Amino acid sequence: MDTRYIREFVILADCLSYSEAANQLFISQSALSKHIMTLEKEVGQTLFKRTTRSIELSDAGSIFLHYATKIALIDEDCRIALDAYNRRRNKTVTLAVIQNPEYYNLAKYVVAFRHANPELTLNLVEEDEKGMKDLFDRKEVNLIATFEPDLTKYNFMPMVENSVVALVNSSSHLANKESISMHDLSEERLLLPKRNSTMSRVCLQAFCEAGIVPDIFYEGSSMGCTELVKEGLGTSLHAREFASAVVSEGDPHLRMVEVDPPIHYRYGIVYRDESELSEAEHAFLRLARMYELQK
Repeated sequence: MDTRYIREFVILADCLSYSEAANQLFISQSALSKHIMTLEKEVGQTLFKRTTRSIELSDAGSIFLHYATKIALIDEDCRIALDAYNRRRNKTVTLAVIQNPEYYNLAKYVVAFRHANPELTLNLVEEDEKGMKDLFDRKEVNLIATFEPDLTKYNFMPMVENSVVALVNSSSHLANKESISMHDLSEERLLLPKRNSTMSRVCLQAFCEAGIVPDIFYEGSSMGCTELVKEGLGTSLHAREFASAVVSEGDPHLRMVEVDPPIHYRYGIVYRDESELSEAEHAFLRLARMYELQK
């Protein structure tokens, strides 16, 4: 009995929709239907009652679901355990990195690791914050280079500390100021990083601590914020590295201004408990600690 088909049965039994289950499984509806029919032949029972518009579990399907769920969970646990075993044995390190890693000194310790450990292979996988967290939580990677998480359940090694700055339109009354206060920002239409991102959380926390409810006009990509600033539609907040890179391109419509008091953030490496790491991953952490941000 193919455990993949059992997992597909459990997902279909949960949503009772071939189209939804197929989307979750990244397979076609016809393939899913064939797999379920194969499973029914193997168990000798009709597992679903089908009509032209809907499906529901049969009595036999309800009984089978109880055991199928256990089998699917055991199969997943087994796969994760074997993957972890293989990672411990092999000489490959996979590091998931946030987009635009060039802003965070990543190259410095990646190059140092390769020079110090020529026998080991280092693979970099670029993801957004949510994608990295999903990879880490599913135990597909043990190391991620990202912003400092807000949950203490993650081990975090800080590598860089920096601050948030404002991008303003050159025609704005703020453009010639040396710094912008939280009070100044409270009177502006704000263009903020994507909702639920670390940069968004850091900025909103700063407003909360200042007792200010920000007037948020837009939440989205950094480039989207920048384009809106150029059109004079508000003031945006960004990681210093991104803002510096944009301003250095010489666009006459943009000015970078400091925020006072500073809004700080840290970037570093999130890693799993060291008992779960391979020898190669331990080697990477040992090297990275040479560049760790000192308290």
